[in-house]
Amino acid sequence: NVEGVVDFTSSLGQLDYEVHISELDMNTSTLDDVSSFNDEDHSAAVTQYLAPLLAEPNVVRIGVWGLADPLHVSRQAFFDKDPGQANPLSHGRSKATLFDDEFRPKLVAKTLAELFRTSAKGR
Repeated sequence: NVEGVVDFTSSLGQLDYEVHISELDMNTSTLDDVSSFNDEDHSAAVTQYLAPLLAEPNVVRIGVWGLADPLHVSRQAFFDKDPGQANPLSHGRSKATLFDDEFRPKLVAKTLAELFRTSAKGR
């Protein structure tokens, strides 16, 4: 849960530790209906998670995993399991990335940029 991560991050800050968040990703495999996953949901979830973390002054780096839809590892893994899949690139589990199939920024990429700008102003 977010509160637990923020509390842990804060406790590390009290010990003068920097926090580097790597492989920020969203797991959509637990959704009952992957087709219902949309950019607004993705952006809201990332905001809910990152906004309180970015308020912690010891968070110094955030890396993402799965930058663009066509490059996401879940597409290849899905295709490997079912090579006869008509269009593995449309697999919904690979939609939790920052850029779409045409490498255009999704709403979540814009949301992240704004979160970073806002948090940088407060530091």
